[in-house]
Amino acid sequence: MPRSTGQTVPAEPRDAIAHQEQAEGHLRAAQYCLIQGDVNAAAGTAVDAGITAADAVAGMNLGQRWKGPHEQAADFVAKAGEEGKEVA
Repeated sequence: MPRSTGQTVPAEPRDAIAHQEQAEGHLRAAQYCLIQGDVNAAAGTAVDAGITAADAVAGMNLGQRWKGPHEQAADFVAKAGEEGKEVA
């Protein structure tokens, strides 16, 4: 398993699966909020879904999750194959 770099933390496949499940839950919540007309809650929860999905993809494909500066997260996850590019 990859070591922590200070900007990343190791992630095992079971961690990535847990993040995927969490991302799906955030997405369902965002959709529900949108249906209810609460666009602010929908937007915030959708952001959480995207971040957690990025953790899932990077964890599964790179064995690491990003913990560094937010503005560098997309570049990191883009290195996680086609799925990473899509999430980024």
